[in-house]
Amino acid sequence: MYANLGAGSGTLIGSTNAYLMVALLDQGSPFLFASLMRLAILSAVALGVALLLQSSAWAVILGVGSAQLVMVVAAVRQGLRP
Repeated sequence: MYANLGAGSGTLIGSTNAYLMVALLDQGSPFLFASLMRLAILSAVALGVALLLQSSAWAVILGVGSAQLVMVVAAVRQGLRP
């Protein structure tokens, strides 16, 4: 019923990915551990928000994925600049 709200909240959750990565790496965590913890945290929060909003879980996960895609495109674009 609230798929749009779920996708929007998923995008907001996904946008915190970079901040989580920096915070975990600043603590001296290994990259693999930081990546796994970040994905576990984002997935748990996304499913919790889906339950809280009574939204479809796929809508929230789709929002998280779209935020990830935007960050990848921005990083690749910045990396290709001369």
